[in-house]
Amino acid sequence: EMASNPAAMLRIDPKRVQRVTLANLPTEVHTERIPLSYQQEAAHIHRQSSSPAGLHDWAPLFKSLVESTGAPRKGPARVQQVDDAELNRLRVPKELVPSLGHLADVVGVSPAQLMRWTQSASIQLSRRSLRSADGPALAFLLKSSPRLEILGLANNPGLTADGMKPIAEAITYCPALVALDVSRTGLLTRTVGPGDGHANSFEARHEKLDPRAAIALAQSLRSRFVKELAVEGLGFRAHSLHLLHRAWSTAGDGKDVMSLLRLRIGDNRLGDEGARELVNSLRRVGTLTEVDVSANGIGDAGAGALRDLLEWSGNLQVLTAAHNRLGPGGLHKIAHALHLATKLVALDLSGNCLVVGGNRGVRALCESLGSAAAPRLRELNLAQAGLTPHHTKMLAHSAMLRVEVGLVELEVGTATARGLPPPGR
Repeated sequence: EMASNPAAMLRIDPKRVQRVTLANLPTEVHTERIPLSYQQEAAHIHRQSSSPAGLHDWAPLFKSLVESTGAPRKGPARVQQVDDAELNRLRVPKELVPSLGHLADVVGVSPAQLMRWTQSASIQLSRRSLRSADGPALAFLLKSSPRLEILGLANNPGLTADGMKPIAEAITYCPALVALDVSRTGLLTRTVGPGDGHANSFEARHEKLDPRAAIALAQSLRSRFVKELAVEGLGFRAHSLHLLHRAWSTAGDGKDVMSLLRLRIGDNRLGDEGARELVNSLRRVGTLTEVDVSANGIGDAGAGALRDLLEWSGNLQVLTAAHNRLGPGGLHKIAHALHLATKLVALDLSGNCLVVGGNRGVRALCESLGSAAAPRLRELNLAQAGLTPHHTKMLAHSAMLRVEVGLVELEVGTATARGLPPPGR
């Protein structure tokens, strides 16, 4: 039945997925009868069920399939084989050998060279097409990396919660870790495969919230001295943000609150409610110097949370709220709190509609920047915010600082009066 109707493979019992193979599928039936999405699902089933011998049979079949549809060629992962002598010398558990071999292939080194990373201070695996099956192998490396200071796993959407959970738990074994970047991974998404009732597993994956990895990450960060955390593009919403902010909003086992310096949480879905919850959770973190909440759909109602952040965060130096939904009302709220942010040196509000609906926001900003209590801003980014030359002139007359509007940078006045170095000539 599967040879005559390959689409039936998607309707089989999930418990029988491991027994399915494509070795007997006739290659001549695929050109008009099998949609590309079915071919991708069939390829996934085959990779899950094929033996090392079957991997060699799959290559010519896959080649013929993709040539007929014009799809990019991407065969099953090649797994390096580690001999027994090397296995014993590296002390790698046997169940981790396939995962370790695939991780070594992705990085482009041998398993032995991969194990030497345990003595490195930085591991950068961004944009490496990591998958959830690589999680246990990477966790094994982290548990043996006492000198690790920087870990970058950004832009690996295939690394879902199943793979991120062991990694998050292994961070506990990295006492020197100070910078962590897990942006645009599958931290909050579960792995959805054939048999879950969805014809397209990639769409279904974003509908499934899996909090296990986020909880484990927050638990590990509570006992670490991480200074910089990047969690951009993970899909955090107001109702799921608590999974993350428990890392710094509560102190466990009598320990101090997380001493976070830089937080990048842009490109999520916080909205106004999420912005308020985030700022409220950060009240106990008095060490913050940089906060990035770009592209979170924050409007004028959520600007009140940014105003509160400027008011009570005495060490804040950089605030980035670009590409949100801030209008004149939101700019008005932020402007009236600038005199309390005495250490602020950079403010980025680019990509917002700051003048749609009135000029009161720009007027309030001019008043704040012209007052004696205004912070000594070195950079104010208002690019792509709808400002006209008239607004630029208003800002230029109200403050002697470097103003960036659109693609034009203007050096206005002599900054020596504000305690800044004079502009270069």
